[in-house]
Amino acid sequence: LPRFHLRFLSSENHFSKGMLSGALTFMTNEQKLVDCRDQQVLISESLTNFRVISDVQFIVVVEKDAIFQKLIDEGYFAAFPKSLLVTGKGYPDICTRKVLRWLVEKLNVPVYGLFDSDPHGIEIMLTFKYGSITERREGRGCNVKQIQWLGLKPSDVPSLPITREQFIHLTNRDFMKIVKIRRRANGLGEDEVVAELDLLRSQRNKLELEAVSSIEPQYIIRGYLMSRLSPSPTPSCGTILFQDGARCQARNNTVRQVA
Repeated sequence: LPRFHLRFLSSENHFSKGMLSGALTFMTNEQKLVDCRDQQVLISESLTNFRVISDVQFIVVVEKDAIFQKLIDEGYFAAFPKSLLVTGKGYPDICTRKVLRWLVEKLNVPVYGLFDSDPHGIEIMLTFKYGSITERREGRGCNVKQIQWLGLKPSDVPSLPITREQFIHLTNRDFMKIVKIRRRANGLGEDEVVAELDLLRSQRNKLELEAVSSIEPQYIIRGYLMSRLSPSPTPSCGTILFQDGARCQARNNTVRQVA
């Protein structure tokens, strides 16, 4: 898919490194349509000023751009046509988290996170959910507490058909990071995260999503995600969401107001 940069926006808008793609269309103030099904859209704070035509039933946040691209290339949207993929390309910036929070609240859909089974992946998951530990004032409130940790969890690893060569030994720095993240997770009452960190430490190995994706083509989609994601079977038509909270339904390019 081509990557789309909202060039018609003013230079004052704040762009991030994050990208999104899926069953979402933005209608700009100039009545231009940006269809995220046909292109990958660079996340910008200006998106929050636009109307949204949505068929999204859930959102999946992917840690890395490489897995984001591979999921799209291997037919993710054929398996989950009514979903939205988002990536922060590593540690998410404030803009990515702010727009993701806005989308989750506007669309009122569940959001899941897919991260590496390593200290950095778990820390990134917590950053999406609670913000950065070193957050400054402008980053406050730019978190998504609704995000559910889909994987890759250390407890998932034993059931995966992974060869020994695919694992990476934890370094001393990794062990130090586990202690730091565990302290934060414990303070936040994230018991599952604490347990998974303890398991990761005992495993003494980390596993990246790239290794899982290399098991066979489409493995992450068919061997991992399909057993964990249950999209609603109920058909839906496009819903247009306005800044003031008004809702419309779009059918065959005709828009009608929804009570």
